[in-house]
Amino acid sequence: MRKTILLALMVVATAIGANAQIRYGIKGAANVANLSGDFTYEEKAKINGAIGGIVEFKLSDLVAVQPELMYSNQGALVNTINGTSIRHSIQYLQLPVMLKFRFLEEYSSIDLGPVVSYKIGEKLGGNKPVEDIAADYDFGVAAGLTYEFDGGIFVFARYMYGFLDVYDTGLLDTAYAQNRVLQIGLGYFF
Repeated sequence: MRKTILLALMVVATAIGANAQIRYGIKGAANVANLSGDFTYEEKAKINGAIGGIVEFKLSDLVAVQPELMYSNQGALVNTINGTSIRHSIQYLQLPVMLKFRFLEEYSSIDLGPVVSYKIGEKLGGNKPVEDIAADYDFGVAAGLTYEFDGGIFVFARYMYGFLDVYDTGLLDTAYAQNRVLQIGLGYFF
């Protein structure tokens, strides 16, 4: 069964590569990151950033697939019941795979796809590195809009919705907490 699935994926990848127009690019974004869930404290969004590389496989004039490899800093600013403020930053290596539906003469697209995230670091309060407070993985979906100018420059806005519990240790009396991130950014296709 596994060999059949692997063979099917290889055939699809070869067909996409043979028929697709391929473009490479870079992108960066401002992250407005927050956590959503069941809290006994007040949490607020924090602003950080994301940067990475992208590859676009144009399948037709209307559809493209865009895998990305991104570094993304997320988390939240937490105000606990006793009034202390804690900044929890979680750094992820992310792999979004966006399906792009083009409209308005191929300059704009509606983007939708899954996002797999692997935690590569975290800090709790200032610059103190910590380990194993946040879960090692996250999985979610992203949806957004992209507008590309002549010359390869593009702007985008995207909302990412995490499905998995960020805190696997019950930090700060949470029953569960999930990533929510709004990205607004700029990129360039070579």
